[in-house]
Amino acid sequence: MTVRVLGTRFDVKAYREDEKVSATLISGKIQVIMNDDPEKKILLSPHEKLTVVKGEVKGGTIVENELRYQVQLLPQADRTETVAETAWMDNKMVFNNETFEDVAVQLERRYAVRVEFGDDGLKHEHVSGVFEKETLQQALDILKMTTKFNYQIDSNMVRIVANQN
Repeated sequence: MTVRVLGTRFDVKAYREDEKVSATLISGKIQVIMNDDPEKKILLSPHEKLTVVKGEVKGGTIVENELRYQVQLLPQADRTETVAETAWMDNKMVFNNETFEDVAVQLERRYAVRVEFGDDGLKHEHVSGVFEKETLQQALDILKMTTKFNYQIDSNMVRIVANQN
């Protein structure tokens, strides 16, 4: 997709390995043009987030998704508090009821580690939190306060397993 900036504060999250690409508008306006459909122009207003689901590749062929894109209004709390999508500008990570698997991806990027789950059930646990200056170990210890798991850190590998208690 192409994002045209029209005097604004916004964030674009577009990692090659992620299933989705998103653009979040804080103030001003942005126009998003879908590269595969240039006639499709989406104009975002403040406090809106556009999420585009990438086509899935199967056997070398792109399989289109039924729900290609979605525009949603940011929750009221995110309008006045630190917005998760732009928290990185203040060197923060903000998680609002996100899956542990999605949080692990952000931890990998921030701390340059690889996170491996020993229990797939933990991937679907939902966690929330705000991290700014915490070390990896401190961040994991904070997450442990609300989610039952144990972890081991070995060099740049973090292994997360279910808490047996």
